[in-house]
Amino acid sequence: MIQKRSAGFTIVELTIATAVFSTVLLVGLASFLGIGKIFYKGVTITQTQGAAQAVLDQLSSDVQFAVAVVPSQATSTGSQYLCLGSARYTYNLYQIVNLGGHDNISHFGLLRDVLPGSSGCASPFGPSAVALSKPTELLGDKMRLSKIDISPAKNGDGSDTQNLWNIGLTLAYGDDSSLKNGATANPTCDANLNSTQFCSVVNLSTSLNRGL
Repeated sequence: MIQKRSAGFTIVELTIATAVFSTVLLVGLASFLGIGKIFYKGVTITQTQGAAQAVLDQLSSDVQFAVAVVPSQATSTGSQYLCLGSARYTYNLYQIVNLGGHDNISHFGLLRDVLPGSSGCASPFGPSAVALSKPTELLGDKMRLSKIDISPAKNGDGSDTQNLWNIGLTLAYGDDSSLKNGATANPTCDANLNSTQFCSVVNLSTSLNRGL
């Protein structure tokens, strides 16, 4: 009698098939993670750019209609403030915003409030202070203000122009560990980190005529 042998895979064939399947899975997983990083990077950049543009638009509007522009001054708590007409901006440079632990005394990024008509430009803290009046935080969670500059444009001879003003703004998003030079006016994202998709730095500037 002729005995038929059942067909099957050898150990070598199973090992090769397993190795090929594992390689395909690894390639697919790497592609999926790469797409995820690109997606979250895009979301981070979009949110940071949106917040920075909103701040720049608000500053531009206040400068344009300000009777007077009072440059930055220090408060008694280490923060700074400036006034654009009746609009007062109080801010902490380089300090990350944590909305869970936010307050209007020391743990904030960039606050805007409106001063009473007769108070002039006064500090919100310290002697002769005019307290903050319903301030609005202009930065989102994990954002920080790295630079804010509002200054008159210069004429050819180096003197200030009468009504043309320059506004510069740098806004950063990310933890201290994801930023290089996070405590300076020129932070950058650390591209060597796996968490670089959760970091973004936006620089914006504009020029406008005050009173027009």
